[in-house]
Amino acid sequence: MKLATILLSILAFICASVYPSYAAAGLGWVQFVTIVTFICFTILFVLRFMNIYGRIPAPMIVIEFCYFLGACFCLFIAGIVAAVWGHVPALGAAAFFTFATLAVAAVETFFLYRDYQASKSSAGTANIGTLSIYLSIYLSIYLSIYLSICLR
Repeated sequence: MKLATILLSILAFICASVYPSYAAAGLGWVQFVTIVTFICFTILFVLRFMNIYGRIPAPMIVIEFCYFLGACFCLFIAGIVAAVWGHVPALGAAAFFTFATLAVAAVETFFLYRDYQASKSSAGTANIGTLSIYLSIYLSIYLSIYLSICLR
């Protein structure tokens, strides 16, 4: 599933970058979301593939779940932005691949939530307050990076 999200997010980025006047179309957001999700999905895949999760002293299931939840939210908005310009073939393809990335990421989010619930019931240490704190930190970092890039 992670390889599918990586492939779909890079395809969405390529399709969004083909249109020459992306700034007028508001597709800077689509490009930003798809490339950031590509980079972060790749990092999470490498961490999982190399089995580094066990050595990181942090609740990685919660962190990964929060990231995927925030990525789903941002991919939904980016898909809508690309779909508005769907009459342009490249942007229609970008909307398709963005929504396809969203669908795969949503399924992965569901499985992560199920793993989180299983780990919470077995460990009994994590709670929903921790989850909301990680999610709010993630979204604030994500939006501050985007705003710092946009306001240059």
